[in-house]
Amino acid sequence: MDIRIIDFPGTRMVGLENRGPFSTIGEAWHRLMPIAGPAGLFRPDKRTITLCCDHAEGTPEAEFLSYVGMEFEDGIALPSELTIREIPAGPYAVGIHRGPYAGLPQSWQTFEAAVEVATGRKATRGDCFEIYVNDPGSTPEDELITELYVPVE
Repeated sequence: MDIRIIDFPGTRMVGLENRGPFSTIGEAWHRLMPIAGPAGLFRPDKRTITLCCDHAEGTPEAEFLSYVGMEFEDGIALPSELTIREIPAGPYAVGIHRGPYAGLPQSWQTFEAAVEVATGRKATRGDCFEIYVNDPGSTPEDELITELYVPVE
């Protein structure tokens, strides 16, 4: 996996909290769509993101906390079911997952294991996240691109 270091500028996102195994994140997206869509939150100029607030290897599956949503800007009326989260600025290692979302857990394992070797930087215990580059509704599964981000020292 090609891994690079970037200086991420930070962003704010709005969305839904999800607690449970990594495999339940898709269900959280399905809960979010009928709330965020009518509110006008899915916009081509705003990225969709899954924030992983716990590290899967150290957290019981039933307690794993993630957050699904999208970037937004102030001044937009937000549905009451949604909450705001900050993704802090700083250095992040970035890897690319290509293909179906079902392969993301394996890509995360490969990515996190390779960060220090590939970059010489250690991953920190901060929140990791995924940014979905293309639209799963109009992109064939094998052409999906997901950026993986992990904070580094």
